[in-house]
Amino acid sequence: MGRWKQEPQSLMPTETPTEADVLFFAGFYEGEGSACGHKTGGTIFQIPQKDPEVLYRGRSMWGGSIRSPKGREISVWVMSGDRARLFLQAIYPYLSSRRKDQIEKAGGLVLTGKKMAEIGGITHERQVARAEMTDSQRHQESVYRYYLRNKEKMHENARRWQRENRERKNANTRAWRRRVKEQETVAQTGAETSERSPLIN
Repeated sequence: MGRWKQEPQSLMPTETPTEADVLFFAGFYEGEGSACGHKTGGTIFQIPQKDPEVLYRGRSMWGGSIRSPKGREISVWVMSGDRARLFLQAIYPYLSSRRKDQIEKAGGLVLTGKKMAEIGGITHERQVARAEMTDSQRHQESVYRYYLRNKEKMHENARRWQRENRERKNANTRAWRRRVKEQETVAQTGAETSERSPLIN
């Protein structure tokens, strides 16, 4: 998928799409979108666009995230898992045979249930609460909920990263300590020089 420059994004939908919305995004996906399967059995879809306005509109109804590949002046709406499958299932009847084949090969028609407690993906109460949040707050809430569901997995990933990057981490720590010491030395030298400077009347 490339290297991403990502701002805080909402990961869950906050609105319910109408039939007109489904038809619009079916045409939009037909022209710009793509879907693929992951080796772990997941499904990912993305739609790139220079003007991200329509991408934010789609994200508000189906979720996902808006990302920008580093060094490129485009935005990409990206979604995976059952959220992606719900979107692909909604637009599937209105697509060409080529696009339908692509979705079928990506596993976009089979819900796994791993990340959704219900078909809608979000309860009405949570939908109302998230509608009043900022993008940053929605992102933080989604991250926290993911952490609660995958706490042990995240801790194990953190421990593995520390083991695999111990020397790098130690080097960063040593560099930080050197910078702090240099700053303290400069500040101390400046103070001593000020004390020794003669007063000029």
